[in-house]
Amino acid sequence: MIEWKVKHKTRFLLQVEICKHGIRCKECCWLWQGTRYGNGYGCFHIEGSGSNGTSLQLGAHICMYQFKYGRIKNRKSKRLEVCHTCDNPLCCNFYHLFVGTRKQNVQDMIEKGRGIIGEVNPNARLNEFDVKEVFTLRQSGMLLREIADKKCISVSHVCNILKSKKWGHIGRSAQT
Repeated sequence: MIEWKVKHKTRFLLQVEICKHGIRCKECCWLWQGTRYGNGYGCFHIEGSGSNGTSLQLGAHICMYQFKYGRIKNRKSKRLEVCHTCDNPLCCNFYHLFVGTRKQNVQDMIEKGRGIIGEVNPNARLNEFDVKEVFTLRQSGMLLREIADKKCISVSHVCNILKSKKWGHIGRSAQT
């Protein structure tokens, strides 16, 4: 657990650009001005706060959440994340932050149209036609292994498509 010292909080807050409306503003994003991770999120380095006095790095938005609301209490089976209502990875406005599971965070992203889903995803191995065909082949009685071999994907990928864990936006329409 991190022990937040006054010097940490002071150094942190000096790297946050709070809007002209001040700390009571619920509308504007307060932008992180410090170091960033490669994914665009702010990164705060805390010396001597890790286990055995080692240094620790945390997302800037996570630090702000913990300053305002306290430690994030992960449930046994669910790892919780600090999410943004504003979808701005540099935002540290605690009014824009909430705790959710990874699944909730991804669902929020998809509902807001920010997800890279389907064939626009550069890692996609299939297109929408192929995915619909997976459902058709399965409904015709083809075995999972046969579908996987035909589409050059793994059996687990076929299962995830059929369960709508992958390509869920197609799966719902292909099943009707």
